[in-house]
Amino acid sequence: MENISLSVKRIMDKLQKQRVNKEYLKGIFIQGEYRHIKEIRQYKEKLFIYTDSVPAMFSVRIKRGQVLKEVKKTAPEIEKIIVKIGS
Repeated sequence: MENISLSVKRIMDKLQKQRVNKEYLKGIFIQGEYRHIKEIRQYKEKLFIYTDSVPAMFSVRIKRGQVLKEVKKTAPEIEKIIVKIGS
């Protein structure tokens, strides 16, 4: 029984560490850029950032390298950031 509880705890800890959400990115972007981010999704090794306009999309794309560097500290499995319009 103890082995199962330890396994569940390890899995839950790993899932919590892999979470990259909108609040996490708040510290990376300036307020003007951050308010245009509508949604963030993580699928396998990709992080999708959805914005509400073309200028916001390009602004986020310019910072993509910096964002990837910061995100890898929390979620090292992320290999690529894809920026799109919409949600």
